[in-house]
Amino acid sequence: MTCPVETGGNAATARSSGQSPPHTSETSSTDKKKQSTYCKQYYERNREKRILQSKEYQRRNRDKVRAYRQQNRDKELARMKVYNKMWYQQNRDKVLARLKQYRKQNPEKEAKWVKDYRQRNKDKINQRKRERYSKRKRSGMDTPSRVMADGDSRGSVASTLALSNRILLAPLTRCRATATHVPTDLMAEYYAQRATAGLIITECTMIAPLTSAFGTEPGIFTPEQVDAWKKVTDAVHGKGGKIFLQIWHAGRAAHPAFNDGAGTIGASPHAIDGEVHTATGKQPHVAPQEIPTSDIPHIVALFASAATAAVTKAGFDGVEVHAANGYLIDQFLRDGSNKRTDGYGGSVENRTKFLAEVLDAVTKAVGADKVGVRYSPLNSYNSMVDSNPIALSEQLAKVSQQFNLAYVHVMRADFFQAQKGDIVPIFREHFKNTLVVNMGYTKDEGNDAIANGQADAVAFGTAFLANPDLPARFANGGELNPPDPTTFYTGGAKGYTDYPALS
Repeated sequence: MTCPVETGGNAATARSSGQSPPHTSETSSTDKKKQSTYCKQYYERNREKRILQSKEYQRRNRDKVRAYRQQNRDKELARMKVYNKMWYQQNRDKVLARLKQYRKQNPEKEAKWVKDYRQRNKDKINQRKRERYSKRKRSGMDTPSRVMADGDSRGSVASTLALSNRILLAPLTRCRATATHVPTDLMAEYYAQRATAGLIITECTMIAPLTSAFGTEPGIFTPEQVDAWKKVTDAVHGKGGKIFLQIWHAGRAAHPAFNDGAGTIGASPHAIDGEVHTATGKQPHVAPQEIPTSDIPHIVALFASAATAAVTKAGFDGVEVHAANGYLIDQFLRDGSNKRTDGYGGSVENRTKFLAEVLDAVTKAVGADKVGVRYSPLNSYNSMVDSNPIALSEQLAKVSQQFNLAYVHVMRADFFQAQKGDIVPIFREHFKNTLVVNMGYTKDEGNDAIANGQADAVAFGTAFLANPDLPARFANGGELNPPDPTTFYTGGAKGYTDYPALS
């Protein structure tokens, strides 16, 4: 069917007289635009009619159409491939935006699709893992010291920070700050010694006054503290390292002895069992005041303010939200400590609401690519327990994925072995960015976890504490220094900056 283009004259008469029809190359550009517009309108008006005619033609000439398609199959496929590629390139941003929105709206379908895909392609995936691991061994890099920024990395941490290896320094409380929670020059030396870590995660750092649980842990809520932290980050960056600040609220783990007699707050008014070491000896933990619902936005804002100060003023590469080990956020997460009856207690969805609000505020303050979070669903430290840590782990992974965090840092076990469970695969299934694992890993276990795709990086605590050059020791098979537990929290350089490096 042809388009009956109106030319403003009789085309047949024009041809018989030797004149060019108005719709030839002599037609003005304005006329061409009019003709093009008219054709589009005509085709749109007659679209259904043309479809019916095409179907009727194909029905009457079925054998002829089939033969044509068979003869020109490769040509048609090539044409469609080129067309589809061009269309995707033109609409790529729109397609990716819609896909991202769909995945966010349908997390269960997305998780099922990923699970089914991995099941169908299990052999192929395992083969790729073996090839990657063999490549690492051939290159002499049979340790977790694998460059996170290459194609083998899953995480957004890698894309933004280009970490040098997969060996991370886990956050370790060392109590070397001043009584006013100001970081010291000794702390700058300590962290700079460990700058060869793929990423340094600092010790827990107070986001507000009167929330101390140790007496001499650092803070990030005064200008003096921020300036002191800047010396630390400058020292680490000067050695080529990357460093995140762990932002933290102790909740009911704080004690009046460290906070000028001020009381504590928590998810519920239930004290931690046992005693705490203070300057005057052991004292029992005190029952906290349950945080009123109306006060929660203020605490959320404190986390965001601390993150902003850390990244924009103190020079940190990002922050890790401390949601583990029985401190404030963890007190909301687990049903053993959360007995609330408002919208922040009860179901696992309600218990993760405070966490979600903190992550939302912090990611908006500094960007999701600069935010990680630490979880310990199994750890019973600080009298913590949950009736279903597996379900909690799944919910934590899903909440973290909603905010597209740079990484999730998971403690795989319980300090005291009171609770057990295999939670790492749950986080691996439901969180798609960088997964950092921690707690009791050896060099070989770290290698296996990365080679098998269980994790993307391994955070080492006491091993890094006693071996400031841990990546080099792993790479060269060096013997590890044993840690000295008697100096973990004593202050001073002994057991802090005096561990020897490889000669």
